[in-house]
Amino acid sequence: MQTDRKLLLEPQANRGELSRRLAASLKKNLAASGRIGQRILSNREIAAAAGVSQVTARMAVAQLQREGVLEVRPGIGTFVRALPGPLAVRQSNSLKRIGLVLSPWDRESIISYDRVKVFIDLMEAVNSTGYQLLIFPYLRWLEYADKSPEAMVTDNELDMLIWFHVGPVESSFVTALHQQHFPQLIFFRRQFGVNTAAVCHDEEGLMRDLAGRLTPEERENPLIITGPTMVSPYFERMRILRRELAVHGVSLNPDQILQLPEDPYPDWAPQVITGAIERNRPVVLIDLVGYVSILHRFWRTLKYRPRVISVTDVELPDRDFHYSGYRKNHSYSIAGIIRNFLHERFDFKDVILGFRRHER
Repeated sequence: MQTDRKLLLEPQANRGELSRRLAASLKKNLAASGRIGQRILSNREIAAAAGVSQVTARMAVAQLQREGVLEVRPGIGTFVRALPGPLAVRQSNSLKRIGLVLSPWDRESIISYDRVKVFIDLMEAVNSTGYQLLIFPYLRWLEYADKSPEAMVTDNELDMLIWFHVGPVESSFVTALHQQHFPQLIFFRRQFGVNTAAVCHDEEGLMRDLAGRLTPEERENPLIITGPTMVSPYFERMRILRRELAVHGVSLNPDQILQLPEDPYPDWAPQVITGAIERNRPVVLIDLVGYVSILHRFWRTLKYRPRVISVTDVELPDRDFHYSGYRKNHSYSIAGIIRNFLHERFDFKDVILGFRRHER
């Protein structure tokens, strides 16, 4: 294959099939002028000739390698192993394959409470279109992420990806696919710095409302439970809360911030929370993680009980435990968003879902 040969991709190619279209173009070139044992262009040269990213080129070469057309010799180059036959890569009218990557809190049989409706709507939408849905448990995704994340797309011939969680591990791969215009949609959990379209919650409005309802005494003496500070959404929540408190001349000190793990909550968490309350005697306990779901278990044992505000709204068995919670308000049709995405009518802009305050 000559370095001056242009690899023309069909202009009407589906964005999710870009690497497969490139693989088809490579096959066409090899069928016309290739020979067994011939060394072909490097991934960088293929990317330049086709006007695509090197990631796309690598994915296309990996596909032909799996088909037995090419052989990659590390440190040496890529060679023709067998001339392409009459079969090409999947055509654009083939059945679409949708990949769903679950969150760390999901199982295939048990989906986390805040994603159950999304999962049901997705299943119904996929069934109505006749598309194929491939579900990847989070641990399975981590196996791909550790070795070759793009293989999740190429090995499974995915046309689209839906993520139930995008944290630090996923960020670089999601961004790389975003730069290739590969269709992706993120639900509820997107790491800051990632620009791929997401259905996310209004963290700005949530924290502004929470801070605005605090009394002067509560602003001066809160105890805040937050999660890992460099992980979304805790980074955003703490940034906004600090800003809103600063408007009233209040700055938080380290003793007022309790950083704890996310669910599953550790057995030692009640002891840590109890100790922090006894030391600080806060006027208000602000829960940004969801620890309200276990606070009621030891609340009666506390000698001093501050008012509780939580970003989580859960039904608790203890009717004597009262708190102010925020209920996620799905003002948009999740089912409609999913259908539009699957049919590529989604405009790839964020959809922001609000919160409603609720007294428990």
